Amino acid sequence: MYPPNEALVIIRSIDPNVIINIDAISQYLNKLSVKELKKYDLITRQLLNQTIREFYRNAGYDVSDAEPGHILTMIAFMVKLIDDEIKAFNANDFEKVNFLRKIQHRFLNTYLIPLLKEVNDDNLKIIKIISALIENDMLYLRECLLQK
Repeated sequence: MYPPNEALVIIRSIDPNVIINIDAISQYLNKLSVKELKKYDLITRQLLNQTIREFYRNAGYDVSDAEPGHILTMIAFMVKLIDDEIKAFNANDFEKVNFLRKIQHRFLNTYLIPLLKEVNDDNLKIIKIISALIENDMLYLRECLLQK
């Protein structure tokens, strides 16, 4: 599965020289998980996975079929939160919108952005661009939450 053309246009507008090797990105993402973070010892990495699973559970979501600290699980969780936020917004449930934004902000800041910052492969500059976009999303969420 390849990204939609709109995604490629956005990425190339940020850096027109970026080389997008979908296969390399896919292979890298398949192994990108908190259990691979070399800056932590084995026990800390295992506890981090458990902590992330608890975060999902405390937020009201179940990911029992997936590795909680895997990048794809984390992104799927964010997509679900955004989808739920849109539904709450359309239902004029602004209390729930605010609640979901807090969860997104906390999750991005605590887990997803730190994981993406661990990417050191210069051949995958695209991951750094995605990381920057996610950081901008976190800043937007912060502004939304501060305005309330």
